[in-house]
Amino acid sequence: MSNPNDANTYIRRGLVYQNIGNCIKAINDYDKALEINPGLSMIYVNKGDCHVSLNKYNDAILDYNDAIKYNPNNEELYLNRAKIYFKLNSRDLAIEDVKRAAKLGHKDSQNDLKKAGIDW
Repeated sequence: MSNPNDANTYIRRGLVYQNIGNCIKAINDYDKALEINPGLSMIYVNKGDCHVSLNKYNDAILDYNDAIKYNPNNEELYLNRAKIYFKLNSRDLAIEDVKRAAKLGHKDSQNDLKKAGIDW
């Protein structure tokens, strides 16, 4: 490892682990990166994606919550979380997240809600 105090070093290695399907090691590296720089929403997204791969949906929701906390205007983060809510049969929470994405300008969400007759 080139610099153990550089969050990007852990992020890059975490991405490699994630891309080869080793989400456990990826999550460990993402956690180390977060110890160095807890405000990087991208790391929480990557962790959430790994937790989804591991079918740990509640952990994924927590990760997406953290990503949203640091980047509340990113419509894709709400959609990531909405997908998990749908998987968990939490339809009302999922629809609320799709509405948030629509309000932030996500055109597909706007169109989907309109087709379903749901005001946003």
